[in-house]
Amino acid sequence: MLMRTREAAALAEEGAALPVQELQVQDLHAAHHGGRGSTERQALRGVSLQLRRGEVLAVVGANGSGKSSLLRCVAGLMRPQRGQVLLDGEPLAQMPLARRARRLALLPQQPLAPEGLTVAQLVAFGRRPHQGLWQRLSEADEQVLGQVLQDCDLQELAGRRLEQLSGGQRQRAWLAMVLAQQTPWLLLDEPTSALDLGHSHQLLGLVRRLARAGRGVLMVLHDLDAAARHADRMLALQDGQVLAQGRPREVVTPVLVQQLYGLRAQVLSAPGDGAPLVLPLADGEGSER
Repeated sequence: MLMRTREAAALAEEGAALPVQELQVQDLHAAHHGGRGSTERQALRGVSLQLRRGEVLAVVGANGSGKSSLLRCVAGLMRPQRGQVLLDGEPLAQMPLARRARRLALLPQQPLAPEGLTVAQLVAFGRRPHQGLWQRLSEADEQVLGQVLQDCDLQELAGRRLEQLSGGQRQRAWLAMVLAQQTPWLLLDEPTSALDLGHSHQLLGLVRRLARAGRGVLMVLHDLDAAARHADRMLALQDGQVLAQGRPREVVTPVLVQQLYGLRAQVLSAPGDGAPLVLPLADGEGSER
């Protein structure tokens, strides 16, 4: 409720009408540029997608397939060669940085922080887009910070320095900072990469709740089973191109697993929710479903 109230106020201040609640990527082409004399490497080749508020879209693919490049382009950190990103009907490239920070938050794959920063100090940075210059944390800000620390199971670690934490604990601290921005759009690049099974399940459950509350989530996951279980839709990338896109039960097939990872597998229906479950086959086993 607080997030929606602040968003409505921000839009009113900027004299904007309530926009179309959709993130669109249109025919995106992008390349990585090396040093002087080196050739550029194509990262994305004509990628298009649509994401509505209330949805989770998981991007999957092998290493080097363009997943992180896609998120960096959507976040405005990587300039595409061709195509565009529209955020609520507005071209991202034309959006002022301050407004972008109130609309879109990114959890990168390997974030860096100054030495000596505590968990609470890091998470508080997430409130910067909602504050004026030199403004101190308000009571409302403190409530938001308390909630995200609880959501990410960090209450007892709030006073600890980041360098004293395990990789999984640091990952949760960075996620809490992103959530503290209270943006309607979230970009998460491998949010479960350093987490144990329990915290990974907890985090993905939180992502689902955030989507049900009205946020749009675009996240990169290596775990195909987790992506199939927690995402509304999936997008599979190979060599910077869209190989498949749709609902998990439509996308995750033995053929797709073979194409993406060179892995022979069966795809079963998980007990309970019926989500696709990938079962790799041992050498010599058949590949019938």
